Amino acid sequence: ITEKPLKICAETLRDVQNYFGLSCVDNRKDVLYATEHCVKYIELRCNGKDWVPDLELLPLLQEWRNKTNGYLSVHMPNLRFKDGKLTGAEQWCSAMEYALLVQADGLTIHPPRVKISEMPKGGTVWQEMLQYYVMLVQKMPDKVQMGIENVHVAATDDLAEERPFGVVPEDVCAWIDATNEAVNHANRVGHVLDVGHARNNAIFASKYPIGTWQQLMGKKTVAYHIHQVISTPNGF
Repeated sequence: ITEKPLKICAETLRDVQNYFGLSCVDNRKDVLYATEHCVKYIELRCNGKDWVPDLELLPLLQEWRNKTNGYLSVHMPNLRFKDGKLTGAEQWCSAMEYALLVQADGLTIHPPRVKISEMPKGGTVWQEMLQYYVMLVQKMPDKVQMGIENVHVAATDDLAEERPFGVVPEDVCAWIDATNEAVNHANRVGHVLDVGHARNNAIFASKYPIGTWQQLMGKKTVAYHIHQVISTPNGF
């Protein structure tokens, strides 16, 4: 190994530390990893079905902050419309209070998990969902950066009749604009571009490749998710 490659590696490591972060799969385990390896940007995941507020994480987060002076994001849980009613509101409110408690710097938020036919713009479901996003925006300090993340069509989704809301740029733009309009602030909420979701988006991936997402979302984009992973017993 020569001196030059070592220098390049060191510069690359600094770039990674300055611009890239870790979206946690196991919050506690990954916060400890981020502290040990000086990862400056981390995102806690509060959107699992069995997620409950972990108060024991607070001193670990303080240790991480002391070491890195880092940026903490919280991934909010999902709001769904199923069998004629909104679900997930209790967990949504719990995660909102948890984000305040851990002093989050940013939030990543999925669009409502709703079938497109049940989500006409300005309709009853649209308005019912929107009030929770507005409540979240109003609850967070002004410094907290919030982004709506594009979702994707799963392999199990039946697209014979309709698609989910939030898998194409038009949906995400409309939801961002509606939220900002409701809170009377043009740029309070932006877009988290998940390139993994854009790439693994079934028939929509060819119509809306990553470059098209970047072009259409433009200055709305405030952060990126590079890619999604699935935890397995043997790792990823």
